[in-house]
Amino acid sequence: MGRVTYQHHYFPALYFAAMYLAYLVEWSGRRIAGAVNSPSTRAAMLALGLAAIANFLYFAPFTFGFDYAAEDLASRKWFSSWNIYDAAK
Repeated sequence: MGRVTYQHHYFPALYFAAMYLAYLVEWSGRRIAGAVNSPSTRAAMLALGLAAIANFLYFAPFTFGFDYAAEDLASRKWFSSWNIYDAAK
């Protein structure tokens, strides 16, 4: 039997990841604070924000476990290593 990694093994790293994310957001905000006034920077920030929201909504069924048929979610497979739905079974 191989080693099993349970979800609670990742919780200590989660706290450091959350703190690092807060630092990264604050650091990035200070770096681009002077450029926010330009329309092109605002448009780029808006586009990135909307892309992040769209990506979250696209993969939300996997996150929250919505009750969809596996065939309906098979088109959301971006990488060949993802095992979402196997029609051969």
